[in-house]
Amino acid sequence: PNDTIFLDASSTVLSMTDCLPDIPLTILTNAHHVVVALGGRSECDLICTGGNYEARSRSYVGAMAEDALRRFVIRKLFVGVDGLDHQFGASEVNPGQAVLKERLIPRAEEVWVVCDASKLGRKSPFIFCQPGQIDVLVTDSSADPDRLAEFSSHGIRVVQASLPEHS
Repeated sequence: PNDTIFLDASSTVLSMTDCLPDIPLTILTNAHHVVVALGGRSECDLICTGGNYEARSRSYVGAMAEDALRRFVIRKLFVGVDGLDHQFGASEVNPGQAVLKERLIPRAEEVWVVCDASKLGRKSPFIFCQPGQIDVLVTDSSADPDRLAEFSSHGIRVVQASLPEHS
């Protein structure tokens, strides 16, 4: 309660919106689909950056989005990745998203990377975060334990979420 968090425009972070309780919370986002998902929450103060709309990611990027976020203290920054390598860090295929994330990381008290196990060990073109800047990695229960140990060796707390059972 009463935290200020940032939710990025990734599909993995969007899936988190179903799990967020309706408690007093300030939610910052650059993602149009996060605004739609959380728009009816009575306890949440939902703030969208605005900026240049990027249809591919359904999000806002650029100088106006970055400027809007300069006014906030971000307690927890939740970002998705296209690749996460224990030596190179977190990476993105979208340069606009990468730049926004890169600029937010030093201002966040905690950096949470959320991704499914298929993205672990992968490198995408735009690195936005070094391993030492990541506080928590949330991934699914199918992740290779040896790969998770590589992230833990960098001081990253690893949390594994259970995969839903299919009927």
